[in-house]
Amino acid sequence: MVYIEAITSDTRPDSRQENEEVWSERMAREIRKPQVQLAIRSFTRTTGLQGLALLYFLVIVVTGSVIFGINLSHLKASFFGIYFIWTLLTFISEKLMVSFFGYYLTVSCALHVSAYILFDIPTAVFTAVLATIISDLTSRRGVHKAVFNAAQSAITICVAGPLFYALKQSTDTVFNLRHDFLAFFLSYLVYTVVNTVLVWLIVALTSGQKLSSVIQKNMRVEMIHSPTVFPIAPLIVYLYQQEPLSLVFLALPLLMSHLSFKNYAQLHLQTIATMEVLADIIDRRDPYTAKHSHRVAKLAEATAWAMGLSAKEVEEIALAGRVHDIGKVAISDYILLKNGSLSPGEYEVVKSHPRIGFNILSELRLYKKCAHYVLYHHEHFDGTGYPEGLKGDAIPLGARILAVADTYDAMTTDRPYRRALTRQQALEELRRHSGTQFDPVVVSAFLATQEQARPFN
Repeated sequence: MVYIEAITSDTRPDSRQENEEVWSERMAREIRKPQVQLAIRSFTRTTGLQGLALLYFLVIVVTGSVIFGINLSHLKASFFGIYFIWTLLTFISEKLMVSFFGYYLTVSCALHVSAYILFDIPTAVFTAVLATIISDLTSRRGVHKAVFNAAQSAITICVAGPLFYALKQSTDTVFNLRHDFLAFFLSYLVYTVVNTVLVWLIVALTSGQKLSSVIQKNMRVEMIHSPTVFPIAPLIVYLYQQEPLSLVFLALPLLMSHLSFKNYAQLHLQTIATMEVLADIIDRRDPYTAKHSHRVAKLAEATAWAMGLSAKEVEEIALAGRVHDIGKVAISDYILLKNGSLSPGEYEVVKSHPRIGFNILSELRLYKKCAHYVLYHHEHFDGTGYPEGLKGDAIPLGARILAVADTYDAMTTDRPYRRALTRQQALEELRRHSGTQFDPVVVSAFLATQEQARPFN
């Protein structure tokens, strides 16, 4: 944040002496200074933030900093022990995070919510910001990520906290579940929505994805995570009201819950990793097809998004793309790597790989639906493909998408018996066979993605 200080520390105007136009001119001159431009370039190069992403980052950080500063002035010396304990508990909950498809899950929100219910909003803001910064810096996520996460935590608490107190019915106790449940439920709901939207926006802006795509991709995980954490906050409040030391009894069930979900996530991810490693080994058997499945998955994913499919459908198609040739594990190198033409018998062996892939993948719950895309990715739209000669819409949409992506990558890759086609030649081939070998709707979507992108190969 050095460049912000460089701009604002010495150039903040006195509104009684300078009008807005003069201030704008001064700011423009300051930004043109070499040291300021150097600081901006250095920051954008280090963080990767630029344009709208940089502007959004600054708005969140400045807003969060103002909120933190205001709440800092309301802290109480008598609460020092509470600040220390709650910061420690929040820090521990942050460190016990679970990574699931790039989405980090913790129970820290329960501590944030219980802090503003049990104590006050300044306590919740202070402990959340401090714990977040310490956790992110010790995890080496980068200063800019630590600052953003801390700022969005402060904003989230200062939106949800006042709502709880506005709706709170009980006056003779800190929290009465019967009378204050609605206040708690709505403030927790607002906390969840604000927190996720603030994070999803920065993800969308920095990744170049549509916000709707980011929401679809992460909503399923959040729908599992939020209801799971929901009962923890009132439980913390209740136990603390009865006896603060009783919070110790929460440690074991929370740890067991954390380990259970962590094991589930690891098993889920390790299943995918195992299948993809096997697919990569198959790709590497032939130096000409190295990374083939990676490219097919990316091409298929982009096409699926272009067709407006749901995040779940896109995820399934991308998963299938990574392992679409896994059945080739049962085909000998003599046939798979043969330079010349295949004999009829050898070609029949090659044609068996979709069925073999299906038999492997259909045994895994994670790949149940993907397995059908793998089975039918060599079917033709006019019914002349294999293994079953399906026609038109009888072929699963995911398989029709994979067929286009797979063929395009094959055409644009060198083979021992031919040179790769150029990008434009391959696209023209797809157009020529649209409606016969390929679904014309899929071809149109694929062409649209290629017109928007730089050459993939």
